[in-house]
Amino acid sequence: MKNLSKDNVTKMLNATSKLIVMNHPEANYLSSSTNDNMQQFARMIIKVNNLTRNEHFRDLLEYRVKFEKTITKKHRVKFTYNTGEDLAVKYSKKRVPQLTQVMSGLLDMIVGELNTTHHIKLI
Repeated sequence: MKNLSKDNVTKMLNATSKLIVMNHPEANYLSSSTNDNMQQFARMIIKVNNLTRNEHFRDLLEYRVKFEKTITKKHRVKFTYNTGEDLAVKYSKKRVPQLTQVMSGLLDMIVGELNTTHHIKLI
């Protein structure tokens, strides 16, 4: 990853997810479980780390694939990649830990923001 190591991504997601859970004890994969604060955290991460679509999008997608493989291996969640796939329900059924669910949602939010913003000024 350009200027962003995989370890740093993990640490960043972990620390931010802990903050989200601390402020939203019922938080899960869905941003709506945090009154959409997860989206604000995703935007903050993008801004603070100067993440851009051109430099970081592909790397974060690759990280996401590895993260999903880890979730599949540990919790036996099967990702279908179909439109409308409800990961919150799948995570709940497989009892994926809350922090992992929030990290997954946050990572998806960051990837989604980078995919749609094309490096516009955020916040």
